[in-house]
Amino acid sequence: MMLWRVSRGNIYYKQASEDAILLDPATGKDIRKVAFLAICQGEQLNSRMDKVCAGFRVNLYPCPETKDERMDMTIKLNTRICDLEQVCPD
Repeated sequence: MMLWRVSRGNIYYKQASEDAILLDPATGKDIRKVAFLAICQGEQLNSRMDKVCAGFRVNLYPCPETKDERMDMTIKLNTRICDLEQVCPD
């Protein structure tokens, strides 16, 4: 909601339908995480969104500029997930 207010509605925002409870490796306590995607246009708005996210201690992940870079990143992530599932099966 804060991102919507800061951008005056000039963002694309999509939130995951479910949240997850994860173990914080630093403190050992359970923390609630919700994945979301926020896309904006312009450096000024991007700077404002970064400040809001920093205030809420959001983990930010970069998005590659080109389609080929995004596809390459997807392949690498899928490979990494498969490797982790083999090492640490449920």
